[in-house]
Amino acid sequence: MSQFFGKKKSWVIMSPFEASLSNNGAPLANARVKLWYTWATAEGEDAAGHTVYFTTNEEGYVSMPSIEKKIFISNVQPNASMYTIEVEVDDEFETIADITKRSPDLYSELGSKVPDMKCDLESPMTSIKEKNINSRFISVCEWTGSDSLSKKVLD
Repeated sequence: MSQFFGKKKSWVIMSPFEASLSNNGAPLANARVKLWYTWATAEGEDAAGHTVYFTTNEEGYVSMPSIEKKIFISNVQPNASMYTIEVEVDDEFETIADITKRSPDLYSELGSKVPDMKCDLESPMTSIKEKNINSRFISVCEWTGSDSLSKKVLD
């Protein structure tokens, strides 16, 4: 592919994700957490995606590292990475976050590192959209400062 149209660059597919997971306030201790991620560029989409599993600790805390890849970044077409985080409860996976990221930068999902994230399955799924952030963030999670963000509860 011509340099005119873009070139291979580093893209943070997902920034580090750290959160306390619960169900109706009760910590999801030793729960299996599934991360699925993919990306779309001018070279094509990684449609099958990739799946990685993690486990919460006794307090329901999970920590996932950032994922960074060298991908073709187009100068003329939009690029995006997508990821979904689910937690297993009663042998079924429940979505806690569904994110589309349109910037290659670390922490570009919400504009900065998110402190003290708490995700409760009984919380409503909420879409968060900020005018200065070019991402789609749908989640049951809350964190310090999240009450100042523009949110829409999804049905």
